Amino acid sequence: MAQTTNLPTEILIQIVNYLTPQEKQSGLFICQDWYHVFRYSLYHSISIRTICQLELFLQSLIESSANAMPNGYLIKNLFIQRKTVACLEKMTQERLIIPRFLFEQLPDLCPNLEVLDFDPETWKFVCFHSNVSKWTHMRRLPKLSNLGANLPFLRDLGQGLESLSIQSSMIVDISTQGRLVSILSLAPNICSLEIKGDKESTLNLTLSDIETIHQLSLHLIRLEIVGDNIRLVPMEDDQETIKKISGFPTTPQLISLRIDARMTPVTWLRYVSHKYPRLKYLSMDVHYDTSNPMENFQTEKDLFLDLVRKCRHIEVLELSCPVLTHWLNGSLFELLKANRCIQEIKPIPQRCSQIKRDADFSLAINLGRHFLTALEIEQWRMDTKLPLTVQKLSNFTKLRYLGLKCDSYHEEYQLDLLLASCPVLETLSIEWGSLIAPDKKPATNRRRHPLTALRMTFASFSMNVFEYLSASCPYISAISMTKCKQLCIINNVPSQTVVELNLPNHHLDSLVLNGVRLDYSNASMFYHGFSSYIRIASLTTSQRNVWQHHIGYKANDRKFPIIAPLDQNDALNIQSYFDQRESSHTVHSSKQFLKNISAQKVNNMLKANLMFGYIRVCCKSIDEFYLDGNVNCQV
Repeated sequence: MAQTTNLPTEILIQIVNYLTPQEKQSGLFICQDWYHVFRYSLYHSISIRTICQLELFLQSLIESSANAMPNGYLIKNLFIQRKTVACLEKMTQERLIIPRFLFEQLPDLCPNLEVLDFDPETWKFVCFHSNVSKWTHMRRLPKLSNLGANLPFLRDLGQGLESLSIQSSMIVDISTQGRLVSILSLAPNICSLEIKGDKESTLNLTLSDIETIHQLSLHLIRLEIVGDNIRLVPMEDDQETIKKISGFPTTPQLISLRIDARMTPVTWLRYVSHKYPRLKYLSMDVHYDTSNPMENFQTEKDLFLDLVRKCRHIEVLELSCPVLTHWLNGSLFELLKANRCIQEIKPIPQRCSQIKRDADFSLAINLGRHFLTALEIEQWRMDTKLPLTVQKLSNFTKLRYLGLKCDSYHEEYQLDLLLASCPVLETLSIEWGSLIAPDKKPATNRRRHPLTALRMTFASFSMNVFEYLSASCPYISAISMTKCKQLCIINNVPSQTVVELNLPNHHLDSLVLNGVRLDYSNASMFYHGFSSYIRIASLTTSQRNVWQHHIGYKANDRKFPIIAPLDQNDALNIQSYFDQRESSHTVHSSKQFLKNISAQKVNNMLKANLMFGYIRVCCKSIDEFYLDGNVNCQV
């Protein structure tokens, strides 16, 4: 301990930041010397995801307010909204709204805040209060959603803001440039600007709008324009337009640009290559007019090449285009290689950048194997067999995202071989095919794999897949299964009763079960009018054990299922039924099977659900759980 107390506080804080909140809380009681370090790290950044956490947070602030150094004075970053995960795109997030009385007290309770983030809907429930002026250190406000409600905050805090995020609806309904001027003139020192397309009417951005942004935000180094409700206005690819673009002043300080709008005409590449010569990070989802004759395609390829020729400092390049070869070609790779800055090339997932030909795959291997960090391969279009494709993936030394798509369940993905071929893979997405894990558990001294997310669609999987993941992938935190089935063993009742997701040492950010069923060998398990997808789940975490079931959909909208916990009696009856069913060693006859179900003392809906088994989940914690088991059921 004598040695650690001599370490500078800044170093100790960096060490403690690697711990979980629970570990930091335990660290408060180690010794007096460590108390202040652990306390500072514990309260420096607060993330609140539930109403219960919000109540505990408020209680902690109030109880310590009389101290010489209240807890709230240590808080620099405060995030009050549910965490969103890619796997949960189809799920409606319950909003976490800050009560008005709490918001008005926050400047007194947390005067040193630098970053505040909450759901934009909260702006409807809070009003400007004179206390806001106490936030003299504020650098970032939550995403702005209402001009009338947000302008007072910008007038008070805008000069100190370094980052600004606005919903497109704030500037679409009157004059785009007029509202941009109103907003940006109040925050002249921002370095980062995000315009997020929401669900309102479409925002059309022109070259003049982008120029207005740069004229008002002279310190901008990061610009992000994202959303299906944003459209960049097409430009005529003529000499007058080229001359106009050439006359715009460059913005050499901007180093990060992301454009992912409803339509990004390829001619905007010309503007980007001129305007931002010192870009380091570029992400563009490029579209083109499909009515263009074939002779114009070469012009579009030339614009991609012109971009990488002029932006010679690019380190990370994310691109998509309806025709992959427009940017994935030998000339582009040679130019990037000559620039000597490029570190990562990443096709934007699910944006028409799938490899569909063996020639494209060979090109990616030969020229892009040290740069490409994401690949989507439509295996069913290729002549190469799946095992050989998996073997060739070992050429890509930086591959972190992999999407594989087959056309039937007969193709088998050997999980151990996939992970061995892609040693730095973080996200694995498979469509169709069967995911198979080896029967033997990985050796205890085997290298752990960094996989964090697994997504399966229309895929089957062997019983031991999650047992293998538990042993091999300690960082996996997001699992999504859409219309998938577990392969069962004939004459083995447990395998035809339960889908087991046993990850006892894992903290899951999200678990999405959007239609999961057992691949019964017995056709009598299917009944007319019922979905065969499982609608019952047993969740065991370090905090509790609870049975959940899918009971319907929100407001007659089949996209958003309702799940609810079973009451104690139903939970006990169902647990007993499944325990007895799993303990059997032979498959029941159809008649005996139905008789056992009808004898259960539960309602008719649960009796129907018992037919198709259940899902058993074991993990340390789950932040978001989604269960939809009625995918094919007739309404």
